[in-house]
Amino acid sequence: MTKTKWLYYIILIPICFEVALLILGYRKYTPVDYSITSSPSYCLSPDANLGFSLSPGIFEVTMNKGLNYSVTHTQDSLRSIPFSFSDSAENKIYFLGCSYTYGMGVNDNENLPALIQKELPNSKVKNFGVPGFGTIQSYLQLQKMIVENDIPNIIILNYADFHDMRNALTPFYRENLKIGFERSSAEVKEIMQSSRIPFVLEKNGEFSIEYCEWNDLYKHWPLRSYLASVNYLQSQSDLRKDNAIAKKEITFFLAQQMQQLCKENNIEFIITGITKSEDTKATLKEFEKMGIETIDIAVDLNLKKYNNMPYDSHPNKLTHSIWAERILKRMENVKF
Repeated sequence: MTKTKWLYYIILIPICFEVALLILGYRKYTPVDYSITSSPSYCLSPDANLGFSLSPGIFEVTMNKGLNYSVTHTQDSLRSIPFSFSDSAENKIYFLGCSYTYGMGVNDNENLPALIQKELPNSKVKNFGVPGFGTIQSYLQLQKMIVENDIPNIIILNYADFHDMRNALTPFYRENLKIGFERSSAEVKEIMQSSRIPFVLEKNGEFSIEYCEWNDLYKHWPLRSYLASVNYLQSQSDLRKDNAIAKKEITFFLAQQMQQLCKENNIEFIITGITKSEDTKATLKEFEKMGIETIDIAVDLNLKKYNNMPYDSHPNKLTHSIWAERILKRMENVKF
């Protein structure tokens, strides 16, 4: 075969591949239009241990140019709880989780931990939830509590099935985290440069906590935003890598580590299921086999009455009130 024919095939095959993918419905990479703005400044800060944390202060937040709410962050980077507790309160209830626990889309007095505090004024409730967190950050937060001797009576870990990919920092989550954060606000790209994202690496049945620098999180292949073929190939590459990661085993490892720390420090450990899926239900059953108490508090967040659509899919104040009601009902039998 002549060099001319080789050159012909080298040029023709990629073109045919691109055309075939377009016919099949594949397209170039197009990021989802998503924005979060807050004033007077950005409400999240980079963190070298947890990835990111809450910037102290009072902020007015707008999501996708339509959902407005107020947030207050304390000096120790927690979502403020406006309801007071008794000065003599000895019972401490700490909530761990992601943006659902934090209460993205609702005001300070409308999220789950605040509603629990309102109903239990003789207890002290703290909200450790942060947008983007997984179980890995919750585990690191629990470690810090113990080191600082801030030991609660009860830890409630709010679990969602999508935390599995966060714990393992899969390619899909790397892409969503980096692109999502950087597209949410023009200033975020510069702010997050000092962030390190924790994750658990599993290798031959052994688990270790590793960190990824922000700039190393995710990169698009050249021409992905122009060619369907490049987008398809990178997506397939990411999918293969994702499927090779023992995501569920990593989540179980973290739950076991948290369970052990709670036992050693006389902390009641409860895991709730906050996403209504077969995956979450099955995972809760595995937690129960491990001897961890669980509560399924999920509602169908695809239903509009439970979310903040059309602007955002996060749980609305109705969902938070249902979660609080279900936790309070189960906690009637919990001994402090």
